[in-house]
Amino acid sequence: MRSYFKRTMLLAVSLIAIVALVGCQGGGGSKTDNKNLSKDEILEKSFQGFEQLKNGKISITTKHNGVKHEPKEGEAPEYWRERKFKGSFELRPNRVSGEVTVTGTTMAHKKIEYKYYGDSMLSYELPQVPEKSKVWTISQYSDEFYGQPLGFNYDFIEFLREHKKDVKLSEEKDSYTFTYETSDLKLVDPNNYLIFGALDTAFGLYDFYYSGSAKIVFKVSKEDFTPMGITYTSEYESEYASAKMTSKVTYSDQNTGIVVETPDGVDKAEVK
Repeated sequence: MRSYFKRTMLLAVSLIAIVALVGCQGGGGSKTDNKNLSKDEILEKSFQGFEQLKNGKISITTKHNGVKHEPKEGEAPEYWRERKFKGSFELRPNRVSGEVTVTGTTMAHKKIEYKYYGDSMLSYELPQVPEKSKVWTISQYSDEFYGQPLGFNYDFIEFLREHKKDVKLSEEKDSYTFTYETSDLKLVDPNNYLIFGALDTAFGLYDFYYSGSAKIVFKVSKEDFTPMGITYTSEYESEYASAKMTSKVTYSDQNTGIVVETPDGVDKAEVK
């Protein structure tokens, strides 16, 4: 009897030890797996993380600074403009809603604020500052300049796949970053919308500029490759000005089931 009891106890202790060992190994499974991934595998999982982004909240802050080479009489050569967007989004089909604030020296008013709503084809604005309106205005996106403020275009991810040899990967404590950088204006010019089009601002680099460069840094969670943010930095020198653009995109509440509702009054919007 004692022998049976002893064998039973030993078996129980052994099982507990095995479970504990497996538990310890499994707790850091994702990180261990990531350590064994190659650069190409990490990049592909990062690309897929952006492609699989479904919904969430987004913040975009874009700044333009420049110096005009030949300003008009009485006009300051330096100029700047800052555009902030904060809202929620759904992807496929695309819907985004939020608020925009614009300040700078290139505007008739020091500050402009409006509510924003957009689907895959049309954008809607409801002015708040300097004059508050009760009527939404409607306009169509221009592929030449900009589309919805989503932070990135799906086709840009495919572009990065095709230029993977030019993408650099780095690792931080809780995240991976992959960076694409180029000064090839002949490459960027026909792809301006692809690269910059989801920042809700008219910006591009053209092959007739004297020089120019673009640097885009994507950040994903190391745990599950969820997109965390993107930083765009671009500079150029042209016949008319020297300028720099920076844009910081931050995502939160990713893939939590956020639903973007159509605001009241959009169905009665007037053509802009």
